[in-house]
Amino acid sequence: MGRREAISLVAALLLTATSLAQTMPPTDPALIANIHRLILTDGSYQQVRRWEIKGDRVRFISAERNGAWEELPVVMVDWAATEKFAHGRTEAGREESAVSADARAVDAEEAAEKAEMNARTPQVAPRLNLPDRDGVWALDYFRDKPELVTLEQDGGDMNLPTGHNVQRAAIHPLASRKEEVRLDGMGSKIHLHESQPVFYVSLSGGDDAAGPDAMSVATSNAKVGGAVSSPKSQYAIVEVDPRRDYRVITNLTLNQLGQPSENVTETTTAVLPGGHWMKVVPKQKLTVGQYALMEVLGPREINVSVWDFAIEPQSGDNANAILPIER
Repeated sequence: MGRREAISLVAALLLTATSLAQTMPPTDPALIANIHRLILTDGSYQQVRRWEIKGDRVRFISAERNGAWEELPVVMVDWAATEKFAHGRTEAGREESAVSADARAVDAEEAAEKAEMNARTPQVAPRLNLPDRDGVWALDYFRDKPELVTLEQDGGDMNLPTGHNVQRAAIHPLASRKEEVRLDGMGSKIHLHESQPVFYVSLSGGDDAAGPDAMSVATSNAKVGGAVSSPKSQYAIVEVDPRRDYRVITNLTLNQLGQPSENVTETTTAVLPGGHWMKVVPKQKLTVGQYALMEVLGPREINVSVWDFAIEPQSGDNANAILPIER
């Protein structure tokens, strides 16, 4: 056999192999299930919903027509091209699924971060959110506009950082005048305009930014405790007795905590979603005067580091109040 004849034979064998590859239908069930496009030998294709081989015919239901069974010869289908297209769609689908899974994971992480931030800085009025800082804030309204006012707390001459300090003291039924809680100054620096303000107490540590010292405490049995409020704490609003250059919460008032009294206003408390804040609402309106928000730690035990404020509807605005964010 000459060189030319050998080349012709090889070409014929290759053509035959190619033709057989194009005319041999697939047998892999998984691949068959993924074939939804039959590519024909003339380059056109049939988009199908279902298909099957009956002898030398391919029966199929077109995805583009009325749903009746149609037929064409098996040899008219380029099975190699059909399988290649199906493989490509399968790989593309796997890649798309992987990308979608990654995107869902990222979305879930971002959603969790957003939920945590919302819990740390919840909205308390339109466009007004609590800051991510430790302390006690009052929701006040000045000239009918909401604002958040920080209440200052101090542990007297113990020089504790402001925010939410705890100095435990027992309430004795026959307490002496030494058990008074004494506040420096004739009046509070914080002037609230609402007769029933809402307070928000942080339950977790944050930025301990705080204003100047506002009070001193004179007790003989105070014990320094932790600096984070307990969700189990209760709160009461007590009237403050003004003196010449200071104010006091008397032992008589302290002994009335938890009992009906004209000098003590009970509150309702609720921990906000996320557990970062407690909402404290007085059960009744407050009259004009000097007050302190006091933490009741347990039966006959109080936190003598209090948050003082005044109810003065006619006073001016508070310095450094947080205002709603304008759109």
